[in-house]
Amino acid sequence: MALGLVVVALGVAFVTSPSDSGPAYEATNVIGRERQAAGEVAAPALEGGVKDLLADPELARRAAASLSYDDDVDRLADAVTATADPRRGAVAVMAVADAPGRAVSVVNAFADALVGVLNSREAERTRAAVEEAAAEEQALRDDLARLQADLATAGDDADEVQAEIDDVAGRLGTIAAVPATPSTVYASLQPADEPTPVDAFVAGGTRPQRLLLATVVGVLLAAGVVITIDRADGRIVTRQHAERRFDLPVISEVPLLPVRDRHRAAVYAFHRHDGMGEAYRGLSAALGHPDPEFHDDDITTWSGNLDDVPAGRRVIVVTSAEHRDGKSTTSANLAIAYAQAGEKTLLVQWDLVRPLPARVLGADEGAGVADFVDDATTPLAGMLQETSVPGLRFVPAGGIDDDGDPPSDRIANLLAAAGRAGDVVIVDTAPVLLSGVTRQLVTLADVVIVTCHAGGTSGPGAERCAELLVRLEAPTVGVVLVGVPAGRSGGVAAVEKVRSLLRPSLVSG
Repeated sequence: MALGLVVVALGVAFVTSPSDSGPAYEATNVIGRERQAAGEVAAPALEGGVKDLLADPELARRAAASLSYDDDVDRLADAVTATADPRRGAVAVMAVADAPGRAVSVVNAFADALVGVLNSREAERTRAAVEEAAAEEQALRDDLARLQADLATAGDDADEVQAEIDDVAGRLGTIAAVPATPSTVYASLQPADEPTPVDAFVAGGTRPQRLLLATVVGVLLAAGVVITIDRADGRIVTRQHAERRFDLPVISEVPLLPVRDRHRAAVYAFHRHDGMGEAYRGLSAALGHPDPEFHDDDITTWSGNLDDVPAGRRVIVVTSAEHRDGKSTTSANLAIAYAQAGEKTLLVQWDLVRPLPARVLGADEGAGVADFVDDATTPLAGMLQETSVPGLRFVPAGGIDDDGDPPSDRIANLLAAAGRAGDVVIVDTAPVLLSGVTRQLVTLADVVIVTCHAGGTSGPGAERCAELLVRLEAPTVGVVLVGVPAGRSGGVAAVEKVRSLLRPSLVSG
């Protein structure tokens, strides 16, 4: 998009600029007061009002009419400027054109139009002054006639009336005669005859100059558009975006699969795409492995309570802020990575809204999580499904439960039973912002990881997810960024930092 804006700006500049600007010429016409009233120092029309006059479309139309110019009058007006000198009562009107004769004709046409406008204003001002003086004189004569009529019947008040008559008569005598013609007349004092060559840039710039300017403007515009879209959309795209929004380290970057392989089973992607397998093997290494000295025989001494799960057993909950954030993909591939490392792994599908199909792992559908929490007497052992990956078993979602969130004790019992069935238990959950069960699961887990889809997860959603996990005091260690374009995936990052966040008793070596 940014490159497109720059190309468009260059195209517009190329089309609108002349291929060869050639020479340019400037002509000047000085207009001023040909006649002025006695004692007048400066004409008000020339004190700061010239630029406004030149901007008046009527002035440009008058000039265009005198030139028989039938093109855009705004383009004609753009070539004309003016500078006022109130002390001299003069205005220098300047025009730039690509030919000497055209520069002279344009500036003289505008100067004549400007003189016409100025003289029209002076004539209007004179007419207004004459009318005002005549009205004042008539009003005083009417007052004088009335007072003279009152004097004959004034009696004892005759002196007062006579005083008023004398005052009105005195005021009438002070009214000066106003000339019927303007006292100030404008004219062209120095009409243009010989133009002066000027640099072509004054006339609008050469094609290289315009292209350079277009490049700068295009780059700035593109940068502004990119920043605006980024802030408005707020989609997480890069590792830096994810770490800033979640306030957590990115512990793995999973490459984007080719379109033809995105619908295939997780096992296919893990084995056929080195980048994906490497990313999830690195993630399992970053999260750590159970204690190698722990043996299944130790489970016989376990009390059955989740809080008493023997050291070395671990529950990893995988959640996200929104749907389609790569949560199930991460859960399945992380489980494969642990199983390939020799760990007895159990993948529990606890997203009952959009569950991971059992066929993805080569397993069968059947009773699962929803059935276990619905009936506390249902054994989990009968729900374990073998997969196509040695060492990995799968607990499907089971029948859909529409009765709301199950009791907390059943959630804990299922995790406890899962802990007896596998050294590493990976729980694929619904988005934590949308599920009350997930909010309970993250508080019971040993480790919580959050998935984020590059270009898909919204920034505000990520921030709300991070705030909720902090409030729940969930043991969240980092973010898995899924769908990173080729060439930008960095594999596992900050392994030692992540391992330092985990419970020392659960990390080997």
